[in-house]
Amino acid sequence: MVTEGYANSVIVHACFIYGLDEMDHSTAWIVNTLRAGQPLTLFTNQFRNPVWSDSLARACLELAASDFTGILNVAGEQVLSRAAFGQRMLDYWGVTDRSTLITTEDHSGRWPVDCTMDLSLARSVLKTPLPGVDAVLAARR
Repeated sequence: MVTEGYANSVIVHACFIYGLDEMDHSTAWIVNTLRAGQPLTLFTNQFRNPVWSDSLARACLELAASDFTGILNVAGEQVLSRAAFGQRMLDYWGVTDRSTLITTEDHSGRWPVDCTMDLSLARSVLKTPLPGVDAVLAARR
């Protein structure tokens, strides 16, 4: 196990980390695909709770100064499909010419549908807020 030999360790589990000062990797891939004129499919039935990079960094700093040990899911409060998240990021970055290239559909079962993280432990351990995508975007406007 990763924590073996490290009694005071913390493992932070996060996914769909996005930034707003610089375009995150996933959004950049979507934008580059669209700019190349290639079609893109975003799934409507795979769900995750994206985490803003600033929130994740603050949570990690808080954990480094705390007595907590173990594994902690750190993610945003809002659950979105991959398609909904992608559309919000494209809106934020001002990518408007996309309607003819993006399709949305249910995925073919190759990946899990519900990838939502349980944040109950994070809520009890952290003082750092973990806002959802819509709350973060509204605060940035």
